[in-house]
Amino acid sequence: MKDDFPSREAFEHAAWFLMCESRALRAVAQVEAGAAGGFNDDGTPVVLFERHKFDGHTKGRFRGRKCPGVPAAVSVISSPVWDAKTYGPTSIQHRKLDFAASLDREAALKSASWGLFQILGENYAVAGFDELQSLINAMIRDVDGHLRALVMFIRHNRALLTAVRSRDWPIVALHYNGRRFKENQYDTKMAVAYAKLPA
Repeated sequence: MKDDFPSREAFEHAAWFLMCESRALRAVAQVEAGAAGGFNDDGTPVVLFERHKFDGHTKGRFRGRKCPGVPAAVSVISSPVWDAKTYGPTSIQHRKLDFAASLDREAALKSASWGLFQILGENYAVAGFDELQSLINAMIRDVDGHLRALVMFIRHNRALLTAVRSRDWPIVALHYNGRRFKENQYDTKMAVAYAKLPA
């Protein structure tokens, strides 16, 4: 059975590498991590298939195609429009990913958000990997690989790193979650998590 969350010691090492407070890094990680952890019950890494990303990577070649065996409302695997209602449950994400990969493997892998901290496959280089497959391998291997990807993702973005160090939660959320971070109150959630976590 794989660990679903990194150890306290792993976070301490990661914070030392980033020269930030461990508590601040844990607050970011807690908010960005899925509640169920980094792995599904069958040992596969948690993924979220992003149909709008797949549409972009394939230039709309598969627009409107539907994944068999999943509910119709969430079956379309390629669309230029982002809509949170079209994701569907965690249990069908690998099925959608596998179907998309049968059409264009590289585009599909780039179009999924991977692991505990939902690092988008297309960001493999930003997350410290030379190849896309290396990111996938790290996501499959263990949750420490998920944490390393998060650390390198933060380190690659100077504004994000500075914000984590200074606990500037709106800037952290802006760079990690995008311009619409207020819709899910990511900054507020990080501030609350930080306040509740032990030093």
